[in-house]
Amino acid sequence: MKRFKLVLKAEHGKCVETVAKHEYWRAVDEYMRLEDYDDANELELKIELLRRFLEETDVRKYRAELEELQAEGKDAFLTLELDENGGVHVQIEVQENQIEEK
Repeated sequence: MKRFKLVLKAEHGKCVETVAKHEYWRAVDEYMRLEDYDDANELELKIELLRRFLEETDVRKYRAELEELQAEGKDAFLTLELDENGGVHVQIEVQENQIEEK
């Protein structure tokens, strides 16, 4: 299996779980519309990664942690990764806001 990485970020009015579900169903819809499944490998990996994230991880825990960081004004997001062995890895990341001084 090929490695695949995806970044999920909560949007205004939508938690990371809702964003993940939306991305999952958007990818499934796109997959179903494909005419040539030979080029579908990356889309299949995205669908598998999102499905496993939603079904096999403690999504509520990640959602709560992200919301807490965002309430503190931090730019926090999730990085999901599917490794070569099919393992799912989830990491919360915080992007440092760089303020440019003039």
